Parts: sequence; C-alpha cells; structure tokens
Amino acid sequence: MSDTADSMNHCTYTDAGGCWAKLRRTCREQRGSACRNTCDCEVTGVLSLVGHSADVAAVLSALLEQSVIAARLARLLGKASLSAEDRARICTLAALHDLGKISQGFQHAPFDRKYPQRGHIMPLVSLLKNGRDERDRKSAIQLRRLVTEGGLGSLSALLGAGDQWEPFLATLAHHGDLPAPQPALALLWQATATHDPIAASRGLIEAIRLWFPAAFDGAGIDWTPRFGHAFAGLLTLADWLGSDTTIFPMAGDGGAPDGTERYVWAKEKASELLARRLLAPETGRAACASFTWEIEPLTGFAAASAAQAAVLALPSAPAEGRTCLIEDETGSGKTEAALIHFLRLFDEGAVDGLYFALPTRAAAVQIHQRIVKLLKKLLRDAAPAVILAVPGYLDRASDAAAPLPGEAPLWPEEQEDAQWAAARPKRYLAACVAVGTIDQPLMGALRVRHAQLRSGAMLRLLLVVDEVHATDIYMTTILRHLLDQHRSAGGHALLMSATLGAFTRQSLLERRGRVSVADHQAAIETPYPAVWTDNAGFFANFAKPPEHEPKSVRVTLNTVWDDPATVATFAAEAGRMGARVLVIRNTVGDVVATQLALEALEPGLSLAVHGRGGPVLAPHHARFAPEDRRLLDGALEAVLGAHCERRGGSVTITSQTAEQSLDIDADLLITDLCPADVLLQRIGRLHRKRDRVPIAGFEEARVILLAPTEDVFAACFNADGQMGRGQAPLALGLVYPDLLGVVATRRAIAASPDLVIPRDNRRLVEAASHPESLQSLAEELGGAWVKHWWHILGTNAAQEGQAGIACLEWDKEIAAAIDLGEHIRVRLGLDDRLVSLPPATIGPFGHEISSLTVPGRWLSGVSAKEEPVSTPDEAGGLSIRFGDRLFVYDRLGLRRA
Repeated sequence: MSDTADSMNHCTYTDAGGCWAKLRRTCREQRGSACRNTCDCEVTGVLSLVGHSADVAAVLSALLEQSVIAARLARLLGKASLSAEDRARICTLAALHDLGKISQGFQHAPFDRKYPQRGHIMPLVSLLKNGRDERDRKSAIQLRRLVTEGGLGSLSALLGAGDQWEPFLATLAHHGDLPAPQPALALLWQATATHDPIAASRGLIEAIRLWFPAAFDGAGIDWTPRFGHAFAGLLTLADWLGSDTTIFPMAGDGGAPDGTERYVWAKEKASELLARRLLAPETGRAACASFTWEIEPLTGFAAASAAQAAVLALPSAPAEGRTCLIEDETGSGKTEAALIHFLRLFDEGAVDGLYFALPTRAAAVQIHQRIVKLLKKLLRDAAPAVILAVPGYLDRASDAAAPLPGEAPLWPEEQEDAQWAAARPKRYLAACVAVGTIDQPLMGALRVRHAQLRSGAMLRLLLVVDEVHATDIYMTTILRHLLDQHRSAGGHALLMSATLGAFTRQSLLERRGRVSVADHQAAIETPYPAVWTDNAGFFANFAKPPEHEPKSVRVTLNTVWDDPATVATFAAEAGRMGARVLVIRNTVGDVVATQLALEALEPGLSLAVHGRGGPVLAPHHARFAPEDRRLLDGALEAVLGAHCERRGGSVTITSQTAEQSLDIDADLLITDLCPADVLLQRIGRLHRKRDRVPIAGFEEARVILLAPTEDVFAACFNADGQMGRGQAPLALGLVYPDLLGVVATRRAIAASPDLVIPRDNRRLVEAASHPESLQSLAEELGGAWVKHWWHILGTNAAQEGQAGIACLEWDKEIAAAIDLGEHIRVRLGLDDRLVSLPPATIGPFGHEISSLTVPGRWLSGVSAKEEPVSTPDEAGGLSIRFGDRLFVYDRLGLRRA
C-alpha cells in the first residue's frame, strides 16, 4: 500500500507487510469520535491479518485444552474425544474467521471510499453463496481463483465438504449472526497495484499450515450442524478475548511479533488469559480435593436436608451428561443442594462452572449473595468470582450489587479479569460462576444475535434453573429446546421446583421423541418430594428430616378482591398486632391502590425505602428503574428476610415480584387467586422457617385468598369461550389465561381449606394443570367453559409453535439473517420499550436513575423513533411524555398519567 495521503483520502498508513486486520488511527485535528476520515488522520498502530488470526486461533486452542469444552465438542461430532487432528482443524477454522478482510473493500475502507461493501463478512458470504452460479461469470472466476490460487481448496478438504461451504459459514457467524448474501462483486477480489486479495489468502493459509500442519492430513472434520452452532459460539468468545489489544497488542506496542511467528507467543498469552478470566478453573477445582463430602462441613448444618442427601447420593456424572430435577417444597434447602451438586461435578471435571438461573431480578440478587458466601466459606481463597448476571446491576468488591452506569466496569483493577464476563450481558454465560435471571440462557436458544455465544459458552457449565413451573408454555418450550442442545453435547443441568405438574416434568426430562405422561390419578400418587434424572427416570423419594415437619396452612376464601380499602384493613389489623404481613396482588394497578389505602389507614406499617432524603413509602413491583428496584429489593429483604431482625409489625404490598425464589418469611399472607402452582409459590413465603419465633395470634400459618366466585368468571366469557381484555377480574384470563386451572384451584381450596405442605402439593398442582382434570371440569361446567377448554388447548399449541419458530434449529446449519430481533421475546408480551433518561436524573428515592421500561401496550401506535421528554415534578417524581402519551414515575412506580 502507498503511504501518501493523496492516494489514501487524507489518511496515512505505512505497510506493515501483508493485509491489516486492526488499525489504530489518531485524528490530527483531535476531533475524537466526530472524525469520519474527512480530516487528516494518522495510523498509529497496526496488527496484520496473520497476527490477529494467530491471536484468535491461540485462544481457541487454549479453550480446547479445557477438557470439558473438548468433551462437549467431541460429543457433538459423535466422538468419544477430539483427536490432535480434530483440534488442529478446529483451530484452523478459527484462524480463518477474518478471511473476508482480504477483500479490497475492507483493506481500502479507511483510505479510499470508492469500494462498496467495506465489511469483511458479507462480501465473503456473498462470494461463497453466489459465486458458484456460473451465470455470474466474473464472480465465479474469482471464487475459483480463491479456491485454487488462494489456497481455499485445502479448506474444502479440511471440512470434508466438497464444494459445499455451509459448514464454513459457521466460522463467519462470529459477529453474532450471519448476514444474508448479496450479489457477489468480483471487483472486491481482483488485484490492484496496492493489494492482491488472492495472494493475501495464500499467505494466510501458508501461515496456518505452519501453525497446524496436522489439520491438512486425513479426511477432515465429520461436521454436524449441532457442532457448527457450538463452534460458532466458542469462536465468538475466542474472537472477543483475542481482540483485546491490552493482552494482544498491535505491532510494536508490547514487543509482540506480528507475523507467522506470533502464534507461539499468542498461545502462551492465551493460556495466561484464560486462567485469569476463570475460563481455566483449575485453582478452584483443586480446592475441592480436600472435601469430605459430608453435610456438616459443606453446609454448617448437623444433618442434611432431604434434597441435599439425595444429590450427595447421585452416582458420578455419566459421559452422556445428565439433567436432574429436584421436587421439594420452598425453604427445604434446594439452593444448598444445587451448590453441592455443582461442587461434585466440578470436582469430577464434569463441568467448569455454574449458571444459577432465577425467575426474577430480586431473587437473583438475593441468591447471588448466598452463593458468594457459601463458595467463600468452602473454597476460601480459591473461590471464583461470582458475577451477578442481571443487566443494570454489578458486583463490586463487596458482596452487594451496585448500579452499572452504561457498560463501564467499576471493579478494582485487580478484579477486572475475574469480572470480565459481568461487563456485558452477552458475556454472562462465559463466567465461571454466575447468578442471574433465566432470560440470559434462554436467549441462547433463540434466533437473536449472539445466541450461539450464550449457548456455546454455557456448554461448560452446570445450568441450574430454580422455580420451574407449568403455567408458562412459551418459556417452558424454549427451555426444553435449550436443554436439547445442552444434553446433546453431554452437558449437565439441574431443575428445581416445588410445584411442577407431571406433564411439564416429563416434557423437560424426556430425551427427544420419548414423552409419556401418567394419567391424573397416577400423577397425584407420584412420590413427593423426589429427585429425577433424565437417563434413569425416578431416582429417589426421600423422607423429610425431623426439623422439616409438614407445614399446616389454613386458607380462608374471601370475595373482597375488588375492594383495596378492605384488603388494606385486613393487613393493617394484623400489622398492628405485630405480624409481618405480605400482600401479593396480581396487577400493578391493584398493588398501587392497596398501597394508597394502607397509607390512609396506617402509613407507619408500610414498606419504606431509605433514600438520601429520608424514608420514602413505596410498594414493591416491577415498574421501577433498575437502580430503584435494587433499593426496593433491599428494603423488602430488610423487613421480611427470613434471618432479619424483627422490628414490630409491617405490611408489604407487592406484585408477583415477591412470589418466587426469595428467602422471605411472613406471618400472614394475603393474596389474589392464581393457579395452584403459583399459589404454592406464594405460600412458600409464609412461615418459611420451621424454627421461627411465633407471634401471638399468628402461630398458625394463615392465608387470606382474595377470590372471585365462579359466576363472576362465567359472566366474562364471550360466545367463543374467550375473555376480553380488561374484563377478567384480577387479570385472570390475561396474566393467567387458563381460567379452568384457576377455577380448579379455587374449588380445591374450598373443598379442603386446611392444607398440609408438602403432602398436598401434588393434589393441588395436578388438579389445576393435568389435562384430564381440566377437561373433566370443563365438561362438568358445560357451555362456554367447554369452548374455553378448546381455546386454551389451541392457545397452548400456538404458544408452543410460536416458541418453536423463535428457536434456533440445532439440526440445521446456521442460516443467514438468523436474528428476528423485535419479533422474538424470551417471555411472551415483552414488547416493552427501554427508555434512557438524561444524565443525572434523580429518582423518587433520591438516587440517580438511568432508564425506565415502558410496557409496550402503553405505546401502541407510538413510533419507535419517538424520543421521550422527561420533566422533574415538585413531588420528587418525573413526568415522561411520548408524543401524546404522558406517564408519571414516582415512589409508586411508573404509571399512565
């Protein structure tokens, strides 16, 4: 390349020998990000294509040295292990990931704007997909030249793919997706006086032959589409790691070679980097060698809970992987059982880490702190960093979560490597140990950008999914699809639930093509508590230890569901007697109405957030800024935490945010009617600890169930057995669309209001979820209920189909344009709009907030380009306007004005 400014359109670049892959440019006019190559820019750093290829290949080679990753890829190739030749071929593909940078469009992009298609992926995809069409004679000639003169023909043999390039396209998906091909442009591959793409390709492949000579011997990789998806994800991870110029500097910046000799240097750097970023977790694994695998040193308790004893009794990890399911009541020690299961697998070398998935952010924050403490206790100095995988939060040097402004990490310098995976959500699954929401792993199964990065990185980990239940067909279908790939690679998963129906249990545990469900009576009689495995079926029915005697619960039906003042009166009366009262309403509107009614009666009992300006009364629900949600979560735990100090009576008004995975303990529960599995989750927050100090008048666990009568539901049906939006009481029919399951729950409680937990769990859940039970109830009720039953069957089938369309097709090669973007959601209905707020915006609790999420249905018809306008009000809240829509954000959360 010439080094004259005239030929390079105001930029200067001195040829470093061959193609460049990375440049650092300095704007001489110091315009910073405003510079668009229209001024005089100077290239001050260069990394050649050969050098960058060596870096990424070295990182992937170091990843393959981790036995778990190698074992997972081998299984996806149908092999017991990877041979030396397999590893060399995989690394060769990694070294070729940026082959498209040889094109004229990329090489001249900073210097000469006349070339179209300046990216490095789409031009090569287009050539490989369309250059075989002999009708495009010029492109076909360039593809033949690339194969014969440029050395790409050897790649064909490497893949064992003939002239079919689909497997190689997985290599080109390392930016998170594969662009759709466009008409191939022959001029991008033709030589000029300054650059010859074909010669550059030949030079790169000759360098790769020096690094991986074994790759070009034999019959090539016996490629499978499932392997392609996993490889694409791991290659993306390797590219991100290998592109860090603080570790792999440009030529001259750190004394590193830049050429064919760079690989040996890069391999040493890569091994060091993986150790620092905990992708090579041998230090933590070595610490497990001293464990006695007895319950007291593992947990500090004298005796194991039933679930903990069961996981300790599981046989060693099988080569084909294993999915386990623990079914036991809430508060029974399942979290500790999951950690014991992880440590055993970790010690055996069956997994390299853990992702603990929770249904809500609040639960993730709380469980994160518990996992940090347990691992520090057990592994001491060898304990890996435990990242909090929740967007909008981060884990500082302390155990507490803190808001994350933008994407800038806030850890001390010595922790930055260990916390590398926490900086961006797409990296969460690349952590050694992470605790977060279920959304992150589920996105690894969907047709969204960087899905393969998530699911590919997760293959190393034990995936723990807490609070699995049956009411969300859409999410369950995605989870089943994610587990399909994870199990195919020999991965490990642990599912936990207090409330799983037989149908969902079997669908999650059975391997592909083998789903069978017991009849209703047999489902009720299935042992509970229990541990299951997918390769051996039923494993253990365990007895409860003496300290976990059954919990008796008295449920009282009450029809004041539409009277917030009366609900608040019930709660305030109990609070005045010293009880900690938890109120769970199905809708945010009812939460706010009940909160205001409580404040009118007894404001001193309400949940209070201690902001910078003093205590601020507030309910607990999801429509708060992430920073304010963290404050609310802390306030909730301070009042209801199972181990927190009692400070008199209190009343906490919440939505579903308090029903799952939280270690909170109430004296009285007041809750809206909901399906049986959800109701049992809510009851799990009541008298959670058996050894709790009783409060006078609340020695017995009591629930006030706010429940409309059956005729209220029946009156809401239209002629087709459907319930219109806004017609259903308590959002039943909308939030919980299966009204038969809701009515079945109400009937079961009315018939037997004195529950014994866990004895009655199966009876309640199967009554409200088993197809036989629901069909029988529909036929008994007759009329519109039968139509509603058929409508629910159709809705469930549609949700399964919608999830299936949204999921990646593991048995097909990576397709172009996989990202369906706006049309795909992890949870149905999440078409919400994330609103970024101006810097230094202060929220109602006196702290800076960065963003708010507005429900999509509130913005129907508002252009996605419409920018919000926020204005502080005198009461310490905000007014937010989207065009003609006005919203209020204050201590009660976000709502329509």
